[in-house]
Amino acid sequence: MRYLLAFMLLVGLFVIGKRFSCHFGPGIKGEGPVKTESRSVSGFHAVDLSISANAEITVSDQYRVEIDAQENLLPILKTEVEDGTLRIYFEESVSHTEDLVVRISAPSFDAFSVAGSGTVHVNSPLRSEKMNLNISGSGNILLPDGDFGTLRSVIAGSGDLEIGGRTEAMEAKIAGSGDIDAKKMTARELDATVAGSGSVSCDVSERLKANILGSGDIYYSGSPTVNSNVSGSGDVRKL
Repeated sequence: MRYLLAFMLLVGLFVIGKRFSCHFGPGIKGEGPVKTESRSVSGFHAVDLSISANAEITVSDQYRVEIDAQENLLPILKTEVEDGTLRIYFEESVSHTEDLVVRISAPSFDAFSVAGSGTVHVNSPLRSEKMNLNISGSGNILLPDGDFGTLRSVIAGSGDLEIGGRTEAMEAKIAGSGDIDAKKMTARELDATVAGSGSVSCDVSERLKANILGSGDIYYSGSPTVNSNVSGSGDVRKL
């Protein structure tokens, strides 16, 4: 119980920090036709999306960042690389815009983060020793084909993660009403925590550690050894 409460507090602080790092409220309205602009950035292996946009991810030998946005927004839409992470954000508050699209290519990726209501869609199979997926808000991450040594996935809010592939060890944490759909992901071990009304689903082959505080659920397929701790109306269920 103390572990779950501590997790909720830490994730809550994370959400607050992310929220104040973005621009909300009245601001610039997107105007003019949608233009395509290429950005000269390289040396990144992670993506941090802090705008309401669709980010299309592909693996390629060449780095590429290309943006479709209304022309008055392009000067304030920043794409900067910091410590190997491509950060995408508006430097001023934006109140309304037509659909934004960011096309991103790099030789490899090991982390994706969404703050707000954006969507990251990975269109290529990914292979890495470690993968980190984080959502704060109502955003989405779609990663249909991955092969990872370890996979860490965290949702703070109502966002959704959809993951497929395989991993040796998966950690899944939800604070809120979000969902981690990993029914097409096979994990040898899964450590899952749900604080709130969210849900985690995964195929697990050997060991499942499940913690629930609230009305959330953890679903699993396979025949793992299950160690569960439930406080509330939630449940751990076999699919």
